[in-house]
Amino acid sequence: LVPAWSPPATMYFTNLLKCRPLLNRSPAASEIQACLPYLLQQIDIVQPRRILVLGRMAAQALLQTVDDVEALRGKVHTLTTASGQRVPVVVTWHPAALLLRPQSKADVWEDLNLARAIQSDG
Repeated sequence: LVPAWSPPATMYFTNLLKCRPLLNRSPAASEIQACLPYLLQQIDIVQPRRILVLGRMAAQALLQTVDDVEALRGKVHTLTTASGQRVPVVVTWHPAALLLRPQSKADVWEDLNLARAIQSDG
């Protein structure tokens, strides 16, 4: 619920993990599984109209898949929350990946426009 004194947010940003792994390493599967219930609860509370997922690890965890970003991007997926809300999900490259593959910026632009085009129910 949004307090009366606070205007509703148009965007909410969160991370897959709620703490940074030591030495900035990729998170272990056990760390992702430990944090995933908190992320899913956040999504249930915030009730987003759409979700833009940045990167492979977040996409795989949220969509429960082993597919990579290339296979997931460019289409709308659906996440069903614990409360039954069906949320459209668009996957794109993580910003860090763009440092290694700047040619993927055009892909991200397409994915952003795809996410933006999703119509909300309310």
